[in-house]
Amino acid sequence: MHGALFKSSRANTWVGRIAGAVVFTPYEKWQWQHVHHHQVSGTEDSAEIDHGATTYWTTQQWRTYSKTKQAILRVMRDPFVYFTLIPGAVFLLFYRIPRLRKSRKAGRRTGVAFTNVFKAVELPLGLAVLGWAWLRCELLAIAFGAGIGFMLFHLQHHVNAAYRAPQSTHDCLKAALQGSTYVPIPWCLRWVTLGIEYHHIHHLSTQVPCYQLQACHEEAPEGCWDDVVVVTPLKALRSIFRVMWNAETRQAHAAVASGHRQVRYC
Repeated sequence: MHGALFKSSRANTWVGRIAGAVVFTPYEKWQWQHVHHHQVSGTEDSAEIDHGATTYWTTQQWRTYSKTKQAILRVMRDPFVYFTLIPGAVFLLFYRIPRLRKSRKAGRRTGVAFTNVFKAVELPLGLAVLGWAWLRCELLAIAFGAGIGFMLFHLQHHVNAAYRAPQSTHDCLKAALQGSTYVPIPWCLRWVTLGIEYHHIHHLSTQVPCYQLQACHEEAPEGCWDDVVVVTPLKALRSIFRVMWNAETRQAHAAVASGHRQVRYC
């Protein structure tokens, strides 16, 4: 995503394109969204969407929504829907469609087209050689992988006490250390996450390659990571029900006052 894997930019691009196509992800589109996420992460009043966010609105905004809009959003953002059905829809449908607005660069449309053509060749070939069992495994892997990816993104930025600030007072260092987390991953699963559990370091410097993130975390001077939120299983469980940001309490919330009662998602 950040050109940090190899010294050659061409190698980074083509490895990204091919690896992305294998997992149903158009490289250029995902790269743009991810770089943009780094630019606006930790801001609470940006006019642009943070594509890495999983809490999309504030409690103040929520109170202005109509009951119909609240009902729709409550269903879509329910964790039992958001971390199961929505991820698959994003990878299988949303990432298949190029957005043709003039403001979108041609490279992002090319990335979507490359991935679609790659899959148009790969899927029939896989069916012919390996049969329907292969396709079932492919879809199952996408369902699980997309859900886990969404969950990781949520845990990386939305576990209290999270950091968000107005653009006028936004601090990039605080956004990295207080707004990004450390998610301890069992050693046997680290080959899957490629070090992204050290997300505070990733936001401090995107030029640290994935295979050096753990070393940076472990070899840093004592006290360097004191402000970083360490995600425990209990914190992770609680966080998935926190779906909106409260600018007054500086916390992610699971409920918002509506008159004399609490409106809850779950």
